[in-house]
Amino acid sequence: MSNWAMFDSMLADTGYAVAQAELPQLADRMERLESLGVERFDQDAVHSNPSDISGWIDSLIEQQTRGSPLDSQQDNTSSSPSPPSLLISCPHDSSRIATTTTTTNALPLHMIHTQPDDEQQDDQEANGLKLIHLLFACGACLGREDDKSAKAEEFLDQIRMLLLSMGDSAGAIGRVAAYFVEGLSRRILFGSLPAAQAEEADPAFLESFYRTCPFLKFGHFTANQAMYEELEEERSVHIIDFEFGLGVQWPPLIQMLAIRPGGPPSLRLTAIAPDHLQFQVHHTGNRLARFAASIGVDLQFQTVNSIASVLVYPGEALAVNSMLHLHRLVDDSLDSVLASVRRLSPKIFTLLEQDASHNSPDFDNRFNECLHYYSAIFDSIYQQFGQVEQAVLESEAHLGREIVNILACEGRARVERHERLEQWTRRMSGMGFKPRHLGSNAYNQAATFLTIFPGGGHTIQETAGCLTLGWQSRTLFAASAWRC
Repeated sequence: MSNWAMFDSMLADTGYAVAQAELPQLADRMERLESLGVERFDQDAVHSNPSDISGWIDSLIEQQTRGSPLDSQQDNTSSSPSPPSLLISCPHDSSRIATTTTTTNALPLHMIHTQPDDEQQDDQEANGLKLIHLLFACGACLGREDDKSAKAEEFLDQIRMLLLSMGDSAGAIGRVAAYFVEGLSRRILFGSLPAAQAEEADPAFLESFYRTCPFLKFGHFTANQAMYEELEEERSVHIIDFEFGLGVQWPPLIQMLAIRPGGPPSLRLTAIAPDHLQFQVHHTGNRLARFAASIGVDLQFQTVNSIASVLVYPGEALAVNSMLHLHRLVDDSLDSVLASVRRLSPKIFTLLEQDASHNSPDFDNRFNECLHYYSAIFDSIYQQFGQVEQAVLESEAHLGREIVNILACEGRARVERHERLEQWTRRMSGMGFKPRHLGSNAYNQAATFLTIFPGGGHTIQETAGCLTLGWQSRTLFAASAWRC
C-alpha cells in the first residue's frame, strides 16, 4: 500500500471522509472562503424564564397528591404553566457567528419534528409536554432537603408508562428521558453511586460518538490548527496529550507537519493514561508512529500515568492538549494539574470542554441544566439522522453514561463536572495562563467543516478568541488555547 493510500485508510478509520487527492480542492475551497469572508448571521435570542418554577413544581406535586397529573392534563394541557423550552439560547457577546441553517428561533423539542397529520401531531406534542413536566417534577422532588423519594418514584413510574405508550414517536426527548429515568432511579436506590461506577467511556461507544457527531472533530482540528500555527518554525516538537483516547486527533496534524515548508520537525508525543489503559494506548501509539514514518515524520511515542512523570528535553517546543478531560478532575486535583502544566511552560495549551454548568452542588440547578443541555445534543443527533441506527444508539449510550453520572453520583464519584467557558477562562487566568486567540483560519475552517453534517442547525460562535460549537441557539462545546 502506498503512503498516501495508507494515509487515506487511516483517515477513513478515524471518520474523515476526505482522501488525500481531495485535499487541494479542499484547500482551494478554504482560500475562497477566506477571500470572500464567512457570512455572519445574527440570531434572535429566544429566552424562556418562567417567573415561578418552584411554584409550578409544587403545583405538580400537589396534583400528584390529589391524582395523576397525566389525568389532570388529559383535556387541558394549559392548566399548568409550560416548562421552559428545552433549547434555551445563550447570550451572544461574540463578534461573529456562523450557522449551517437560517433558522433563527430555538423551538421546544416537541415542536421541531415533522409529524404525519395534525391530530397525531397534537397528541405527540401533548405527550411531549407531559413528559417534560414529569421530568422536572421528579427532579424537583430529589432536589429537596425533605425526603420526597417516594413521590419521585411515582413520577418515574408515570414517565416509564408514558414512554412505553409513545414508542418511537417520543423522538429525541424520549431518548433523553430514558437516560434521565436511569440516572434518577439510581440516585433513589443508591443515594450516590460508588466510585467504581464512574468508569471511562466505552471505546466502541466513543468511536461511534466521534463518527456521528461533529463535536470531537471540531475540538481536534481547532486544536491542531492552533498547534500547527504556534509550532510552525520549530524543529523539535513535543506534544503532551491528556486524553489520547482512540488516537484519532493526530493523523491530520502529522500530515500537516509532513508537508510544511522546510520539512517536518522531530516529533515526540506523550500520552497520559491510567495504568490499566497503558497497554491499549501504547499499541495505538505504535500504529501512529508507523503511519508517521510512512510519510517521513520521525515520531517517538511514549505513555506515562501522570503529568509529573513527563520528561521535557532541552530545545523542545512543548504543546499540551486536553480534549474533554480536565472537567473530570476534582478542584484540588485540577489546580495541581494546571500548576504542573504551568511549570512546564508550554508554547501552547489547547482545550476542549463541554460548555455547560453541571458542577453545581445544588441538585436542582444541576438537573435543570443537564436536561436542557443533553436535550439539545440529542435533538441535533435526531435531526441529523432522523432514524435510529446502531451508531446513533451507541453515541447516545456514550452521552447517557454522562447523564447518569451527573444525576446519580456525588463526591469524587461524580466526574462529569462540566463548566461554562466563562468559568474556565477565570480559572485559567487565575493559574497564570494567557488566552491565545484561535484566529480567523480556525473560525473559517470550523464554519466550512459544519457543512459536511446534514440536518443544519449547528452554529459556530467566536467569543474573546475562543470558539464554541452549538445547536440552534444553545452553545454545547468550547475550544480555547492558552499560553504561559
